[in-house]
Amino acid sequence: MSSNSVDAVESGKKKLVGGSKWAFLGRVATALFAFAVNALAARILSPEELGLYFLAVSLVTFASLIAQFGLDRAAIRLISSSMAAARFGDIRQIARKVLLISLCASVVLASVISVFAESLILPAFNAEKLSESLVWLLIWISVLAIETIIANLFRGFHDIKFAILFSGLLRTCILCMLFAVFWVVMGAEGTSLHNVVVLSVASTVTSMVLGQLLLSLKVKKLPFDGANIHNA
Repeated sequence: MSSNSVDAVESGKKKLVGGSKWAFLGRVATALFAFAVNALAARILSPEELGLYFLAVSLVTFASLIAQFGLDRAAIRLISSSMAAARFGDIRQIARKVLLISLCASVVLASVISVFAESLILPAFNAEKLSESLVWLLIWISVLAIETIIANLFRGFHDIKFAILFSGLLRTCILCMLFAVFWVVMGAEGTSLHNVVVLSVASTVTSMVLGQLLLSLKVKKLPFDGANIHNA
């Protein structure tokens, strides 16, 4: 085996071990922040509102999965194969198209949900009170879907750090801080379910925007087709 082959194998091993460490630490940190978010939500919301908030999170998560239209897994596969073949022009097009399709699918789904939400969906769960925050819930669905796509695009680039960061770690960290500040400043009596939903949307939007900016920078740094991949 040549020295170049040995170096490539060693480099692959280091990347695998490093990626595994980041993935493990990221999942642990995300779980801890999620636990803190739930604990703070229990402090600032009444039992009834807390149940409605958890229902809202479940509905938003489920709807965002539909809005992704299967593009999350496709993005990983397409980006990875294009990176291996050094087709950097394709990568730029894939990233743009995947995000655009995800945005369009999210808007269409949100529009459909808005039509049936107050008359069918929310009454089915005895959650009519969530109608006060319906617009924010629809925004939350779209933004969460795009954030997930961005995380998987980073995963396609084999950038495990950013993939983990935008798979919920940054979002839950921001939300935990927002809940803590809101609890200290406003107190439990000054907090409503609507405010908590708005804060949840704000944390997701912040994470998504930052992810989009970092993804754009990464794509811009890609070399032209046929150039050395290590220069990317």
